[in-house]
Formats: sequence, C-alpha cells, structure tokens
Amino acid sequence: MTPPATGTALLILIAFVLPGFVAVLLKERLYEVRGEESTFDRLLTTVYYSLLVYLLPALAVGLLSAFDALERADLTRFFQGQSPLWLIGLVAIGVLLVLPACAALGAWWWMNSDPRAWIYEKSDRLKAEHRTQTSWDFAFDHEQDLLLVVELKDGGRVAGYYGRRSHSGYGTKTRDLFLEERWDISHDDGSVKPPPPERRSVGIWIDAADIRLIDHYAMSDEHQRDIEERSPERS
Repeated sequence: MTPPATGTALLILIAFVLPGFVAVLLKERLYEVRGEESTFDRLLTTVYYSLLVYLLPALAVGLLSAFDALERADLTRFFQGQSPLWLIGLVAIGVLLVLPACAALGAWWWMNSDPRAWIYEKSDRLKAEHRTQTSWDFAFDHEQDLLLVVELKDGGRVAGYYGRRSHSGYGTKTRDLFLEERWDISHDDGSVKPPPPERRSVGIWIDAADIRLIDHYAMSDEHQRDIEERSPERS
C-alpha cells in the first residue's frame, strides 16, 4: 500500500482537526471565555472535540452497514469524490457546522446539567470549582449583587454596586473591573451608600493595574430595596 503524499496527509489532518476547532470556537463565542492555555493544551481540546464530532457519523455508518443499508463500495465512491455533489455538500455541512455546533451546545448542557451536579455532589474528589482558573474568576462567578470596596495601589478607595450590568475580567491578564454605579464611602464609619440622584453615575471602570485588593459585601435589605425601586430606570 502506497503511503499518502504529504499534501494528501495534510488535507486529511486538516479535515480531522477542523470540526473540533469549529466546536471550540463556537464555545468561546457563545458561552465560555477562552482560557489561558498552552498551544498544546488547545490542540488536545480541539482533537477531543473532533473525536466527539466524528463519533456520531462513525456510529451511523456502522449501524447502516450492520443492516446492509450501506455497502463498502458506497463509502469508497464517497471518499474518492464520486458521490453526487449534493451528498458531499450535505456531509460537509453536517461535519463542519452542524455536528460541531451540537458538540458545543452539548458541552454547555452537560456543564449545567443535573446529572453532572449530582456526580460532583456524590464525589469526594470531583469539584466543579476545579474548572475555575483563578480565585478572581471564582469570586465573580455567582449571580449575586454585591457591594465592592476597591483599594487602589495609590491608597485611594472606590466603592460601587456590582450588579447585572457590571463586569469583571477573566483569567490572569484581564482583571479589570466595571461597576455599574459608583457609591459613596463615609469618612466617619466607612459605610457605603448610594449617592444622591444628581451625582449618580452610570458606571466606573477600574484598571487591573491599579487594584490592590477588593472587599466584597452582601447587599443589605435597605440597599436592595433602593436598587429594586430604581430598576425601571435601569432597564
């Protein structure tokens, strides 16, 4: 058997890796921020998703062959490019777009599914937090309104409301912070409260390089009522 030429081998490699790359790209565009991984780790992730993508067609071919609905000659003609153009195009769209999208959405479903939560709950070693890269990400990975007091490297302090319109950077390179409202800090007791309406901001951005530490505080009932009363203005 003559080994494939370099160009053919390269095309085969690209055809195998490309669906996994599309699946990883869809994940990062739809619901997951790209992690700070090495090129090798990213290649492994891509190969993993390529295997998932090709698993379903392989099972389908196996089942059709087992029931004599598909013959070896049909596969030979397809891989030699002798099948109808519409069939080749349909398979290409399925492998390069439909199945990678299904793999990406399936990964999202699994990460948020009850079976996965049950497995982690019953296990003594598996913890969902192991996927969280840094404590910074963990601190902001909760759907909870917070009051933050940010101490800056120059000694200053900034307080603000961290709600649904706020944002914190991910990973180790983008730890900037956007608070949707800047609040006042009392010089007497250090308490935090909303400013009067005439000084109420619509957000403040803090550079990651300026942050020394951040204190997280739960919203008091009084503060929560204030936010809820102003929620029609914020929508």
